[in-house]
Amino acid sequence: MRPGDLGGRPGGRNNSYGGSRGHEGGGAEQQRAARDAHRAPQALRQDGLIRRALERNLHDGAQQRLVSLALLVRMLATQSTDASTARLAERAAVLTRLAVDELRRVARGIYPAVLSDGGLAAALLDVAESSVDLAVELRSVPQRRYTRTVETTAYLVVAAAASDARAGHANALRVCAEERAGAVHLELVDDSRCGRTSAVRELDDQVRALSGALDVERGLGGTTVRLRLPCAS
Repeated sequence: MRPGDLGGRPGGRNNSYGGSRGHEGGGAEQQRAARDAHRAPQALRQDGLIRRALERNLHDGAQQRLVSLALLVRMLATQSTDASTARLAERAAVLTRLAVDELRRVARGIYPAVLSDGGLAAALLDVAESSVDLAVELRSVPQRRYTRTVETTAYLVVAAAASDARAGHANALRVCAEERAGAVHLELVDDSRCGRTSAVRELDDQVRALSGALDVERGLGGTTVRLRLPCAS
């Protein structure tokens, strides 16, 4: 046996074995990716059910109790004969009203009823009309309906961008939403000073589960959030 034969055979076997393992590894990765892609919509649907249940609980429970408390405090403020007590009751009424408004905003952010009834366009209009501490300007909105997961994810990104804009002391948020090339595109631009994006970043996994893309760009003049979500034709 020649030395060249001894060195060549094991090398050949090793190369062949390594190539086989590489092929099998690639196949396993593809199978895992396909399995994850299949499970993602199911997980998002389950998440939507949880959000809707939580929104109903907030609306029918805590929100109703706060509204009743606000009425009682208001009655105390108007009926009190003591000036000091009346001022305290008036202040309590203002704080209670602010708590009710904040709870309504939280409930809308979880899963607004208008989203399931009227779709993404109606939900974005509701965001703009209900925002009292941040001017939300709708430049464009898609008029047709999409799948529940697409509409919910797009809405949550807008709600998160509004939350980050408020945290960054922004005065305004501009919303452009349109459908292009088989995908829903959102561009959200605010004039925040500190550029917080924690709420938006929490939605990265949900966007990727739908084969979408979420990009955040911070600058001196504010923050820009861009979202792309594939949608069924």
